[in-house]
Amino acid sequence: TSGYREQPPQPSLPTDADALRVSLAKSLRRVGQRLLYYPDTGWVTVVLAYALAGSVIWSLDAARWVPDLPGLIFITVTGALLGLVVAQTRRGVLLPHIAVIAFGLTQALVQTMLLVPGASIEGRLLTTVSRVVLWAQALLEGGASTDRLAFVLLLLFGGWLLSYVTVVLALRSASIWVVLPSGFVILSNLTYLPPRALVWLLLYLLVAALLLVRLTYLERSRAWQAARATPSRALSLHALHAGFWFAAIVFAITSAIPTIQAGPTFIKVAWAELRSPIGGAESAFTRIFASLPARRSLSLYGFGGELPFRGNISLSNEIVMLVESDEPLYWRARTYDVYNAWGWENGPLVVDDRRGLEDLAGSSFSTCPECVRNITIDLRSPSATVYTAGTPLRTSLPVRARYLASEGVEGVRLVKLESQRVLQPNKRYTVQAFIPTVTEEDLRAQTDSYPRWVTEQFVTLPDDFSRRLTRLAEAVTEDAQDPYDKVVSVRDFLRTYDYSQDIQAPPPGRDAVEFFLFGQKVGYSDYFGSAMVVLLRAVDVPARLAVGYATGDYDPDVNAYVVRESDAHAWAEVYFPDFGWLPFEPTPNRSVQAPGGPRGVTTSSFSTLGLNPDAGGDLSGFAFEDADLLDSSFDPDFTIDFDGEFGIGGALIRLMDALRIVGIALGAVLALLLTSAALLLWRRGLARPRTAAQAYAQMVRLGRLGGVGIRDDETPEEYADRLARILPPAGDAMRVIARSYGRSFYGAKETSPDDSFEWDVVVWRLLALALRRLVPGRGSRSRRLAYEG
Repeated sequence: TSGYREQPPQPSLPTDADALRVSLAKSLRRVGQRLLYYPDTGWVTVVLAYALAGSVIWSLDAARWVPDLPGLIFITVTGALLGLVVAQTRRGVLLPHIAVIAFGLTQALVQTMLLVPGASIEGRLLTTVSRVVLWAQALLEGGASTDRLAFVLLLLFGGWLLSYVTVVLALRSASIWVVLPSGFVILSNLTYLPPRALVWLLLYLLVAALLLVRLTYLERSRAWQAARATPSRALSLHALHAGFWFAAIVFAITSAIPTIQAGPTFIKVAWAELRSPIGGAESAFTRIFASLPARRSLSLYGFGGELPFRGNISLSNEIVMLVESDEPLYWRARTYDVYNAWGWENGPLVVDDRRGLEDLAGSSFSTCPECVRNITIDLRSPSATVYTAGTPLRTSLPVRARYLASEGVEGVRLVKLESQRVLQPNKRYTVQAFIPTVTEEDLRAQTDSYPRWVTEQFVTLPDDFSRRLTRLAEAVTEDAQDPYDKVVSVRDFLRTYDYSQDIQAPPPGRDAVEFFLFGQKVGYSDYFGSAMVVLLRAVDVPARLAVGYATGDYDPDVNAYVVRESDAHAWAEVYFPDFGWLPFEPTPNRSVQAPGGPRGVTTSSFSTLGLNPDAGGDLSGFAFEDADLLDSSFDPDFTIDFDGEFGIGGALIRLMDALRIVGIALGAVLALLLTSAALLLWRRGLARPRTAAQAYAQMVRLGRLGGVGIRDDETPEEYADRLARILPPAGDAMRVIARSYGRSFYGAKETSPDDSFEWDVVVWRLLALALRRLVPGRGSRSRRLAYEG
């Protein structure tokens, strides 16, 4: 054993597996580094951009417009990642966007197909495409759609596109334009949501403020790099920290601002003017997405050319108008004569502009002065619709009258009256209407000999009208002896159904009235009124659908009927040859005696009702818009009462209230600005500094206020010496600040100023120097010393 020597361990040779692990580790490290610095603007910008789009998308998802949105978050994350890739690709301008958007549309289509039942992919695809095509036809060619599948597709693709565009704009443009697409979408969504959904807007504003601060910092960073100045890495964190407090201030101010509806009247008027151009778009939206549920209280009707059947509704108690009338009536806005399975519309129309007091009925009836009523309407919300009752004869406004383009009396063919400009709140106008006093005996004496133009326009039904509805109408009216008996039989039959505003929209392709009568068996006035008109037409009784507002509640304090949005109503109007259109009420939650309809009395008023155009009725109660609208026959001694709540006195009171609110708001803003200025002055000039750099910067700021600014060729110590010659009592403290700043700057390390300087002495001496500049002649010595130094 003495000759044996233990050999030292030999190093093991690297194997292929070890080399592979090392290479893989290096590759992963390089990939990690590239991913870390992949976006030129940093991952913080990408995360904030997606959070901005995500807050909007989450608000759409939380609104529950449809029961299920498959893969909404996944599809928007995909859009954001593709936006990141395209934003980092500098090749090409248009082609990458087209390719990626086509991919996003395909992805949205695939996600939508998951909602379509079917065993094969081909069947689901064909069903989805056909249903979307039918929806597009309703959009382009008129009509309504209750199919939610197209809305799901648009919502998925819109969410994908929003996240894609937001990320691309954030990484490429780095400007305020990045918040505009998402801001438009979230405001559009919140318009139809209850006030509690405003929390999404606050969240959106918080993220938007952070993103804008981040983009501002990036823009400044590029300017610094162009000037060959390298900012510290900690500066980005400081910018983000400042951005957070900026966003918090925006959040607090926004949450404290009252809503438009709670603000002064002039703000409501301005908002109404801004929103007026999109009224048509909202009407089209309601028409093609009729099945979407109501998430907040909105106007039930837009009184446009189409009236689609919808699902659940929610009506507010907002006051629409005050109506001064001798008797309660239904306040009509528009009538519809063409029925479709999806809803109502009008046949061809002609438009005729009429001046104030100009004849609207165009008829020659026998004289009936007691049938003429003056109805004065005081608006409480902006509207271009002129509300009427009975047969409108004339108005105090210049109006645009819409008539059916057919033969017949104008008063029978009248569809709607519109003001020639949008009427604002507190606007008063008067409508003169012909409202006959009709009894049941008068109507039972009527025959079914209608003019041809009446039967051609108001008895027609679609070619594919349900035979099931026809058989129902015949069964309900089989014992009727005359047209009035048919009307009463249908009305009483419908009043056996239940009333509810919380209902489902008719299924796509299903006749809405048939679905209401045989399927759902519950609805609101749109369904009851439509069912009555359709069933009457099925048994050859002329009828049309009228929409507007019910009577409202009479308020003796204002001597008017207070009409609210909750009074929005639809009812049936039936034509009788000697009386024109008369209202009937099939909705069970309303009185069976429709205001303005037949009375259940036995005394006959007159045999033939009508109006002689020369017998214009009493005009003394008219509320005129302009004096030049009066014709020569008007009483020259007529005066208008300017007192009261709704006259000039009331307007002055409301103006003073509005000015008082504006004054309080301006005072609050001024106080906030003064407080902010005081805090800024204290922080940037008076507060005791924590570091030497802060002390020197604050000394320079205060020196400039005193007229002694730093020169380009001066060192900090030279500047402190010049200040010390002007203010000897604070000279030692100023020199200490300059020396401390020099050690901090050239030592590349933040240090605290020496304790040997007296900061209070520096501050108050420099402030006194600044105040002396305000006194004429007192600042000459400091200016001379500053110049000689």
